[in-house]
Amino acid sequence: MIETDNLYLSPDQALTFQLASGKYAAAICISIQQQRGQCDYILVATTFNSDKKPTVEDLMEKHILGGQIDSAYASELIKERQPGIERVWKYEAGNYFFGLFQLAINHKDFEKFNNKFENVGSLKIVEGLKQSKMFGYASTFEKIDSIFRDLDGHAKAFQLKKYPVTVLCD
Repeated sequence: MIETDNLYLSPDQALTFQLASGKYAAAICISIQQQRGQCDYILVATTFNSDKKPTVEDLMEKHILGGQIDSAYASELIKERQPGIERVWKYEAGNYFFGLFQLAINHKDFEKFNNKFENVGSLKIVEGLKQSKMFGYASTFEKIDSIFRDLDGHAKAFQLKKYPVTVLCD
């Protein structure tokens, strides 16, 4: 287990980084998973893409990639198992679970390019809405760049939708 003092990120950190194109992108660290000697930072993508670095206020006007997870459960049971789901149902009516596109970066890999990331503040996704719809790994900054450079293509390929940050965050 990695000591907390040695971690590069913490949950609810809004991060920005500059893509090869010169544009800035942004992500939110939603959790840190440590097990069996491995440490992964779990990020979610925002749709921020600009010539300037974002503020938290800028990010509140953007979207996060996620999607519906079909369910035959009664809505009361879904609400019990995924607290906060009503926020998503108000945005997109239905009877389903919700999950995020999550991108894991191993601590040892992140060490190689952590200097490319900058903390811009705090954004807290509702705890119950942090489930995964799709999970991927990035071991290089080039992989992160390729995902964020074409978020729309990535969303289409993996059947993800854009949900307003204001719906998913407190």
